[in-house]
Amino acid sequence: MLQLWLLAGDDTEAPIATTLTRLQRLEREGRPIDVIVFPQADHGMIAVEPGPDGGLAGTTAPGYFERLGDWILRQSRHAARD
Repeated sequence: MLQLWLLAGDDTEAPIATTLTRLQRLEREGRPIDVIVFPQADHGMIAVEPGPDGGLAGTTAPGYFERLGDWILRQSRHAARD
C-alpha cells in the first residue's frame, strides 16, 4: 500500500531532515512512499505571513489541500483499475 508523507519544510516542532533522509532511502529501496514537502510551511502545514495589522498571520500552506486531494483521487483511480 502506498503511503503519503506530507512534510512542512520549516517545521519548528519536528524538523524534517532526519525524516526526509529516511523516507528517501526507503523510496530508493523500492518502498511505496510518496513524499511532498511544503517548503515554507511550519508545523501543522501553517504558512506564516505578515498580517494586515503588521503582526503575523497563519494560513494553510498554499496548495496543501489541492495536492492532498489530487493524491487521493490518483490512488482511488489506481485502486479502481486493480
